[in-house]
Amino acid sequence: HQHDEEYYDDMLFYEQIEFSSLSQEKLNEFLSKLDIGKITGGLWSKLLSALTHQKDNTKNERYQLNNNNKKFKYDTTRQNRFEGIIHHLNNQCHGNSAEKGVIDVSIPDMPTIYNFSTHKNSNVVDLKDKMSYVTSKKEYSNWLKIDFKEKRVRPNNYSIRTWHLGPGNSHLMNWAVEWSNNNEDWKVLDARANEKSLDNMSAENTFDISSKLDKNENFRYLRLKVTGPNSRNTTILFVSAIEFFGELYSNEWI
Repeated sequence: HQHDEEYYDDMLFYEQIEFSSLSQEKLNEFLSKLDIGKITGGLWSKLLSALTHQKDNTKNERYQLNNNNKKFKYDTTRQNRFEGIIHHLNNQCHGNSAEKGVIDVSIPDMPTIYNFSTHKNSNVVDLKDKMSYVTSKKEYSNWLKIDFKEKRVRPNNYSIRTWHLGPGNSHLMNWAVEWSNNNEDWKVLDARANEKSLDNMSAENTFDISSKLDKNENFRYLRLKVTGPNSRNTTILFVSAIEFFGELYSNEWI
C-alpha cells in the first residue's frame, strides 16, 4: 500500500508539470517510463494536451518548409529567359540583389564592387541592362561565382547573355557550371564545349543542367567557370547576365 501511495503522490506531482513545453524527445522518454494502468485523470488530460501541441508543431514545421520552397520554371520562350531565381530576388529587394547584399557575386582578383561601372560584379545580375557586363582580369582561373548566402538553390536550367560586341569578340564557347556548399570542393552540374550560340552581339541562350541530382540536393554556391578558349581564342571571361531556373530554398523571405 505504501508503494501505491508513493506512486499516487508522484501522479499528483506530474499533474503540475507543463508537458507541452517539453521537446518531443523528452516527452517520449517520460511516456516510456509511465505506468499507463495507474495514470490519473488529471495527468491524462495534461498529456493529451501536450501530445496535441506536439502534433500541431510538426504540422507547422512542415508547412513552413513547404512554403519556403519556390519553383521557377523556364517556359522555353525568349521573354522568360531571364525571369528565374535571380529575377525573383531582384524583385523582392526592389533592386540589384548583389548590390543590396541578398547574394554576393565574385570574380578572381576582382573586388566585390569594381571601380568601373561597366565592369562591376553586380552587373551580371542586372538582367535587363544589355550594355553592362563583367570581365575577368587574367587569362587563367577565370570564373564567376554567386553566393546565395542563407538561401539554397537547386537549378535545372540556366541562361547566359554575352556582352555587346559582334562575332569573334571573346564570347564564351567552353565552360562549366559548378556547385559547392563549402566554397572549396566543387562539382560539375553542366559543361559545354565549342558552344557557338553566344558568339554574337548580346547573344543569349538557355541551357539544361545535365547532371542528375538527388531528391534533396541544393546548393549555396554556383560558379560559371571558363574551361577553354572563347571566340577570340583567349580564356578571358565576358558575361552580361546569368540567370538560373529551378528551386529556391529560404528560411526567411526578404
